[in-house]
Amino acid sequence: THNTQHTTHNTHHTHINTRPRLRTVAVALGRVAPEQLVLTDYTQEVLDNLRLNLENNHVPVTHPCTDQDLAEKPGVFVTQLDWLAATPKSIAMYRPEIILAADVVYDPELIDGLVRILGLLLDANPGCRAYLCNVCRNIKTYTY
Repeated sequence: THNTQHTTHNTHHTHINTRPRLRTVAVALGRVAPEQLVLTDYTQEVLDNLRLNLENNHVPVTHPCTDQDLAEKPGVFVTQLDWLAATPKSIAMYRPEIILAADVVYDPELIDGLVRILGLLLDANPGCRAYLCNVCRNIKTYTY
C-alpha cells in the first residue's frame, strides 16, 4: 500500500497505536526498517505480546525504551502510551511523521482519549499525518 511504501524510506519516523489486527502490519513495517518505528498500547500484556511477535519475526526491538531514546535514537520501540494521562510535555519525545491507527476503539468512553492524544501529537508535529481505520464492533462508537 502507499503507506507502507512511504515508510520504507529511511528518513521517516512512524508512530503506531497497535492493536491485535495491526501486529502483522507492525512486523512488516519493522522489517522494512524506517528510521524510527514506535509501537504503542496501554496494556503491558499487549506490549509484551507485540515485542515477542517482533522478535520472533527477526525484527530487533530497541531496549530499553526511554524518553531520551525516543527523542534521539533510530530503531523499533515498543512503549506504553496512556491516551488520558498524556500531556504535551510527556509526549514531547514523540516526533511522528505518520500516525497509523487500526481498530483502536471499541468503547465509546475511549473516543475522547483517542481524539485527545491525536490532537496533542498533531499539534506538536505540524507536518504529521494520521491515518485511522476502524471496524464497527460497537455501533455506539459511531454515534458518540
